[in-house]
Amino acid sequence: MIRKANKQDINKIVDIWLEASIIAHNFISSSFWESQVQNMKDIYIPNSLTYVIEKDSEIVGFYSLYKTTLAAIFIKSQYQSKGLGKKLIDDAKSKNDTLFLTVYKKNKKACNFYLSNGFNIIKEQIDSNTNQEELEMKFEKVK
Repeated sequence: MIRKANKQDINKIVDIWLEASIIAHNFISSSFWESQVQNMKDIYIPNSLTYVIEKDSEIVGFYSLYKTTLAAIFIKSQYQSKGLGKKLIDDAKSKNDTLFLTVYKKNKKACNFYLSNGFNIIKEQIDSNTNQEELEMKFEKVK
């Protein structure tokens, strides 16, 4: 089940984000992700439109939209590769004709996931926070 997140979900959302970020971005120190927890709780999640996906009444993943940017999409590690990410991205695409996102180039699994779900690379750049190469991608609904 996908539903709009509420204030009571914030700690679970941030826990999923932190765990998945550390695993998916092993080329960046875990201390960087840990240093961002408070910003996620106080700034990023509250200022985004966030939806969670539940399995057996437990939140196992989420995505966050900031205007037309897919700012985050994360699934708990033990629930990855089971189609839940596709359900989340389809839900986000159903709410927007155009979506943008950035993804680290070294995160091959995520890059391939986005490409297989209709996103195209529009730009390469360096993330100023981590000095890592990232790709900007765009999805546009065919009309």
